[in-house]
Amino acid sequence: VTGVHAQDTALLRDHGFPNLLSHALTLRQTVGYSSVLRLYVDLMLIAPILLRLAGWRFWAPLPPALLLWIAAGHFHLVLSNSLSGAPFALTILPWTLIFALGITIGQGLVDGVALPRPRGLTGLALGYLVGYLVLAVVVVRLWPAAADWAATRNDAFWLGAGKTYQSPLRVLHVLALAYL
Repeated sequence: VTGVHAQDTALLRDHGFPNLLSHALTLRQTVGYSSVLRLYVDLMLIAPILLRLAGWRFWAPLPPALLLWIAAGHFHLVLSNSLSGAPFALTILPWTLIFALGITIGQGLVDGVALPRPRGLTGLALGYLVGYLVLAVVVVRLWPAAADWAATRNDAFWLGAGKTYQSPLRVLHVLALAYL
């Protein structure tokens, strides 16, 4: 048994099935890849607030979500699994920005807000995606420092790429894909 299943087996052995089940059902401990359920519950709880803000001004969910995202990433404010102590991979604070971006784009479409389409912005988005692809496929294989960064990129916020903190590089990637 390796990877995630080994961790779950160790938690079961160390804490017992009733205790593990109690923590899993209250979403304090994830089993396998169930952390996405915790994220969905949390996002559905804040959805009414963000939708209300978007109804007032389509862009209004972005400032609070942006501040929350920066604070969570910079100060590593993510919840941890109650039994293992490992940080949740999909936690509410950093992922609020991605959710707020979706609500903002959706409300903007409903309000008839036109997306600016200058060639320069399209070129930047395409250039970013191609650059990231070249970095991931070519540079990481040829440059040891880039390979070291790729191996540890999930631990960093500002120049990382992990799902835990939703780094700026990851958010730019999502925005560039959505824009194109």
